[in-house]
Amino acid sequence: MSSHQQHVLFSIKKNIGFIKLNRPKALNALNPGMMASIRQRLLQWRDNTDVHAIIVHSNCERAFCAGGDLKAVHKAGTQKQFDSLDNLFREEYLLNHVIKTFPKPYISFVDGIAMGGGIGLFVHGSYRLLSEKTIAAMPETNIGFFPDVGATYFLNQAPGALGLYLGLTGNKFQVGDALYTNIGTHYVPHEKQADLLKDIKVLEPKNLESLNTLIQSYEEPHPKSFLQENETEINALFQSETLDGIFKNLESASSDFATETLETLKKRSPTSLAVTFEQLKRGKTMTCFADIMSLEFDLSQNFVQHPDFFEGIRAAVIDKDCSPQWSPKNLRDISKNDVETYFTKHPVPLI
Repeated sequence: MSSHQQHVLFSIKKNIGFIKLNRPKALNALNPGMMASIRQRLLQWRDNTDVHAIIVHSNCERAFCAGGDLKAVHKAGTQKQFDSLDNLFREEYLLNHVIKTFPKPYISFVDGIAMGGGIGLFVHGSYRLLSEKTIAAMPETNIGFFPDVGATYFLNQAPGALGLYLGLTGNKFQVGDALYTNIGTHYVPHEKQADLLKDIKVLEPKNLESLNTLIQSYEEPHPKSFLQENETEINALFQSETLDGIFKNLESASSDFATETLETLKKRSPTSLAVTFEQLKRGKTMTCFADIMSLEFDLSQNFVQHPDFFEGIRAAVIDKDCSPQWSPKNLRDISKNDVETYFTKHPVPLI
């Protein structure tokens, strides 16, 4: 058995295809082999009439999935292995597309850390069951990248400017926030998830109607959402036609929240902020998910040609000094043309 197969365990029990993430020492961080094996297995199960539903869960107490394997990304980038980075993001985004278009119920039990690529593994599925242990984030601006794995779509599904706030700041958020922003669908506490899993196994028929009824019987009221409680202020600060306008709103506001948010944005990659703002702006008018994922693939391949991504990983993951040296250092040094270059199409399309 290859290492990536050991890192993901597959089985079929009682007409359910089980995907168990099994890389606990790395908090289930995804590498290309893991993503390829999941995608290929989903395609097999899509056409298998004996498989009626999919369940994705974790063999790690701390995490559902902490995201992509950033150490491997950093190694490939510093060694200029651009073919490897093409393959990595191609595999990831094709997997996101398969999940989004999967015709059978796709049920994720999210019980712990879920960040970046880990969110991409569940957010496009039918049922996203979150526990009180859920800690989520799209932290890409903190590592000189952009919120990907379909964030162009799902962050724009959040109420008001909340998705833009999450995408730009990269801040962590809790289960109540994930549910309020439509990243999760149901709140099922940790202590109930095992019993729900057992009941899904014996449920007949395993269709959307019966699953809805069963899952709702386990669901509890949503915990409080920090984002919901602060939505009015976030909307006032972040609903702007320009990124510069957001910074001016934050600078002129007097609340502690605005001050803290401004300090957070000042630590993020200016290039990431500028590109992310444009990405989410364009995403508001995009309706085809394949086009969205193709846009993100183009962005990914342009980001790997610039230094901020690998400098951000170095500072956050490799050296852990939390002192990235961004290039350029200031938003004022980034022109509209600079931003536009990140949207240049890749010569080999994703889809």
